Amino acid sequence: IKVWNLSKETRAKLQQSKAVQVTLEAGYAEEMALLFKGEMRRPTSMRENVDVVTTFEAGDGETAMRAGRINETFKPGVGVGDVLSKLAKSLGVNADDALKVLKGAKLRQKLSTFANGVSLSGNSWHQLQRLLLGSGLEASVQNGVLQVLEAGKPTKDQAVVLRSDTGMIGSPEPGDKGIIKVK
Repeated sequence: IKVWNLSKETRAKLQQSKAVQVTLEAGYAEEMALLFKGEMRRPTSMRENVDVVTTFEAGDGETAMRAGRINETFKPGVGVGDVLSKLAKSLGVNADDALKVLKGAKLRQKLSTFANGVSLSGNSWHQLQRLLLGSGLEASVQNGVLQVLEAGKPTKDQAVVLRSDTGMIGSPEPGDKGIIKVK
């Protein structure tokens, strides 16, 4: 994400900040669409002619994927959806959409419960990948929400193009809690 001509004070504040949430929206007046929501990794600012361009490297759910931990044993007969919900909670992400996908999927040859129970211990993201292994499904975090899709398949959502000729008005500006806003 590139932002032009942030104040010197804002650039300094961003350099000192840890775990800055970045939200990028686009649209017209009341019809704003979320393009990206994630965490800033590294801001860098470079002078380009008369402008100062600040580039944000950002990732969606990266901290949760690295830091989320689970250590839980589930009783015999527990549903796969219940296990997925606990994993999502340990990651700090919403799993409602992922649970809908699971209901329609053939997870591990129609596995809907763990007859003997299951134990999960360690990094939550790795345990989630283990749960989905061999199911033909893959997981990602999109705008703070756990997304589970058929491997290699796109979502049904429509992509949004952000440019001045598609309706972007004004300039990016710092908002509350380090969130940079673009109209």
